[in-house]
Amino acid sequence: MASAWWRSAAGARRLTYLRLARLARETNLDYERASYTPSKEAGGTLTRLAIQLVLSGAYADIRAFVHEIEAAPEFIVIDNIQLGEGGDPNTLVVSLQLSTYYREAPPS
Repeated sequence: MASAWWRSAAGARRLTYLRLARLARETNLDYERASYTPSKEAGGTLTRLAIQLVLSGAYADIRAFVHEIEAAPEFIVIDNIQLGEGGDPNTLVVSLQLSTYYREAPPS
């Protein structure tokens, strides 16, 4: 979190968007959509960036994606995973609820 990228919601969103899109591409998954929602806990020093991510592809590729998230140097937490059927028998749709945290830079 020492990086300037993690000093704002925009920076955290930009970094995680690029990382997640690249991981999806590298694991042969289709990046369907994502949404980002920041929320600050009362009395806390960190802000949570909740990420809703929808991908589609083969089961083995989804497992590879999840493994890469868990092994990544960035702090991204998998809060929930939902797996469903896709449009054809060989495709699954996975909905992931992820979180990352950042500390906002003090105003200058």
